[in-house]
Amino acid sequence: MKTTNRHSIITALAAVAALLTTTAAALSAQETGGRTADYTGTHEIELSVGLPAPQFATSLLGMTRGFMNILDMTGDMLGAAAGDGTTAPDPVVYSGTGLTGKIPILRIEYGYNALPWLSAGGGIYYGYDSYPLNYAANGEFAWNENTHCVSIMANLRFYWLNRPALRMYSGLGAGVGIVHTNSLAMDKQESESMRTYATLAFDIRLIGLTVGRKLYGRFELGALGSGLVTAGIGYRF
Repeated sequence: MKTTNRHSIITALAAVAALLTTTAAALSAQETGGRTADYTGTHEIELSVGLPAPQFATSLLGMTRGFMNILDMTGDMLGAAAGDGTTAPDPVVYSGTGLTGKIPILRIEYGYNALPWLSAGGGIYYGYDSYPLNYAANGEFAWNENTHCVSIMANLRFYWLNRPALRMYSGLGAGVGIVHTNSLAMDKQESESMRTYATLAFDIRLIGLTVGRKLYGRFELGALGSGLVTAGIGYRF
């Protein structure tokens, strides 16, 4: 199942990358005389959706869960050796059946074109997902691990292709994230209490593409904080 999902994600990313490259090449060829555009001093507001959820976050949760299970087993052994009769909660693992609930990453962003090749701005991002957990010993359902994430980040975009109706860029983002989750719960009772904490948030925009002048479409391949593939619309003024 994991291999199939990974293969599907890689295939989808390759297809989107090929589409972006083909579209960019076709639109660039239509721009007569290789004209460049200078959008310095303009503002941009964008709405977009990111899919799928950042895979690295799931991997980190899985490693955290595995580390916690190791600590539990160590605690059991130490408790048995001491003869105090204490035991840790039964270890749980991800069921492998996939998400039970999800809201894709919703993005609202603003940017100011300070230079022909540089845009500075920020954005607000929200996403939610829910993963089922099973008890490691017998495979029975334990509880759902729910996570809400809201992040606020400052963003920089570096434009390396500027045409009147086509721009391509790469970018970086950093800020703070607020996570509301029960992901560190060790038993059923604890899983019913959600915890809220702050964390650092990062984003990498590998390649982005905007198509249009005032009203434009935007497509992006990224990593970390705001989705691997995103699509949306923007308005430039």
